[in-house]
Amino acid sequence: MRNKKLLNTILTMMLVLCMFAMTACGKTDKKDTTADAEQNAETCTVIVTAPDGNDTKYTMELQGDTLYDCLVANGFDFDGYQDEWGYYLTTINGVSADYDADGAYWSLYVNGEYGQFSIDAQPVAAGDEFELKYEVYVAE
Repeated sequence: MRNKKLLNTILTMMLVLCMFAMTACGKTDKKDTTADAEQNAETCTVIVTAPDGNDTKYTMELQGDTLYDCLVANGFDFDGYQDEWGYYLTTINGVSADYDADGAYWSLYVNGEYGQFSIDAQPVAAGDEFELKYEVYVAE
């Protein structure tokens, strides 16, 4: 009888320990991921790479449907002109690129890939990362 009581006590303790372990393993810290998700839900990132290779990073509130709309709404410093291919960037933060003079231009990368649209046709979505990079074309 005593052995049966001891066995029941041991089994009960093991059951309690198992329940505690399962509860502890199921908990995660969601605070950091929630903050990141909230930021990404409302913003995009624009990185400007200057001729000297230095990067300046901007976090922008999503406003409008295109990158052009977002840049204008956030007071970004740029200039250019509209042609049949879209909006052509000529100046960012006071730095001009003159393709006709030296082959320099402002390229657009979207989430690490070379952009397929001009900034006035480039859609923006939460969490997107855009890079406006000063580049120089060199004929081979």
